[in-house]
Amino acid sequence: MSQQTLTNRLAEMVAETEAAECYPQVRAAMRVAGGAWTREVALTLALAALTGITLDENTLIYADVRDLMALQRRLRRAVAAS
Repeated sequence: MSQQTLTNRLAEMVAETEAAECYPQVRAAMRVAGGAWTREVALTLALAALTGITLDENTLIYADVRDLMALQRRLRRAVAAS
């Protein structure tokens, strides 16, 4: 599975999970922003849901794409360790 396919699938998982309901302000920002930021937030939320980690909503809203990618690396390590 390619990285883009994985990213798209995880983004779809976020939309389907209860975790999406835990971040109403982030979900609202995702509807407005679109593009790369929305994909990266969706992937970050999916990885957080897999690990059971709760993220700070304000941090997500004000994070740029590079911050989100760095957080994803840490979350992937947590998934791999579990």
